[in-house]
Amino acid sequence: MTFYTVVVMKKTESAKRINSPAELSNQTDIKYGVVKDGFTQNFFKTSDKLFYTEMYQKMDETQLPSTSGDGVRKVQDSDGKYAFVIESSTADYWVDKKPCDLYSFRLGSALDCHKYAFAVKKDPRQNNNPNNLWSRMQRAIHHLKSTGDLESLTAKWWPHECSAAAAAFSITQLNVLLVIIGAIIARRLI
Repeated sequence: MTFYTVVVMKKTESAKRINSPAELSNQTDIKYGVVKDGFTQNFFKTSDKLFYTEMYQKMDETQLPSTSGDGVRKVQDSDGKYAFVIESSTADYWVDKKPCDLYSFRLGSALDCHKYAFAVKKDPRQNNNPNNLWSRMQRAIHHLKSTGDLESLTAKWWPHECSAAAAAFSITQLNVLLVIIGAIIARRLI
């Protein structure tokens, strides 16, 4: 599974919308952070790219959230004055949840692509055995993908409450309501 590093921010009328890492780094009104002691903090702290080390120096280490949930709550409570740097799969989960007040953008090429992976013990005696753990896991993942079960599980555990499909459902409900109201008005006019 591949993921990207993104910035999560709150959609507000009063705050200027930030859409790039340079815009975030070059302003002084919006604070930003990462999960304390996480992969992303380590990247910023040890990066050989001046841009990212400068961004890290602007973070208040004493105020870094300890979990992604804490970071997202900090974004939601900040009225557009706090941004949270997080990996994209987790960001998608939070951005697609009600109250639908968050957006995200990719951080940049240095943090562009990472992979999740399963690690299994290598047993040289089992390399060509189709029943070794690695082969069974590969088959199971392929089966979940091909049957659509992986997509169903993603939808179950990563609900898209703010997606276009959810919005379309609400628009459909509104259209039905308007038709009913229109029918009532038309009936009274006749």
